[in-house]
Amino acid sequence: MTRIRLVSARVLIFAGAALMSLGSAIGEDALAPANPLADLARAAKLVPDPVEPKDFVKKTRPANTDFLPIGMIPKARDLKVKTPAEVKAMEQELDNARAAQDRIAGRRPTAKAAKPPIAGAAKTQ
Repeated sequence: MTRIRLVSARVLIFAGAALMSLGSAIGEDALAPANPLADLARAAKLVPDPVEPKDFVKKTRPANTDFLPIGMIPKARDLKVKTPAEVKAMEQELDNARAAQDRIAGRRPTAKAAKPPIAGAAKTQ
């Protein structure tokens, strides 16, 4: 009895694997109306019906979708480097915001963070 169950389980696993490989072997190019394998897969509901993409997808995709690059290099930006005075002003603004949040929360003001170590100051041999 257990041997029959084991054999039938193996048959089911094999049939499931065959159906999954059949579904993966049928790509979108193979789903042409003249393909009998695709018709069989559609009749068995193994392949979803093609869906028309939404408008925002059509607008953002390029006209030619033969190749969709993955690692696109973004356009160069015009970045303005902050002057040391602007950096100090920004740090002061952040410190003031931290102090205001500490007052609101009823906490004692936090100590100012220590400056980061100078690069290359502590060299090890």
